[in-house]
Amino acid sequence: MTNNKKVAWRNAQPGGSGVAMKKSTSSISELGAVDGVDFRPTYPIHDTQAARLLAVAILGRKINPLSGWLNLGIYRLADTKFRLKEMGWPMESGRLDVANKFGEACHVALYGLPDWVIEQAGERAQEFAQRELENMDRRRAA
Repeated sequence: MTNNKKVAWRNAQPGGSGVAMKKSTSSISELGAVDGVDFRPTYPIHDTQAARLLAVAILGRKINPLSGWLNLGIYRLADTKFRLKEMGWPMESGRLDVANKFGEACHVALYGLPDWVIEQAGERAQEFAQRELENMDRRRAA
């Protein structure tokens, strides 16, 4: 596998155009709005695929399908990402350029949350993520 990994992101900013993402300079109000768009997502039920994906995304990690399967037990990662979007979480979709085991160039999906979402979600999101990670550890040990 090559070390030359290239990532292309789609804009997950409210009102985004779906083009390559740039750092947002949007101000985040205390009322939960960014650029006039209300940000009030709902949280998935703990011990679900959506909860596991959200937990690692809240921690700022980017997840590809292989890591989703091996680390989170999620086979259909894109579907889980879509369910989180329906709950109000503006998940970013990116593309990671990698080489397969035959050295051929391939593109895999890469999902995560934009920094402004992690910041806006605040302490409640961090507590949710911590609890979900504890649940994952407990279930692995069983």
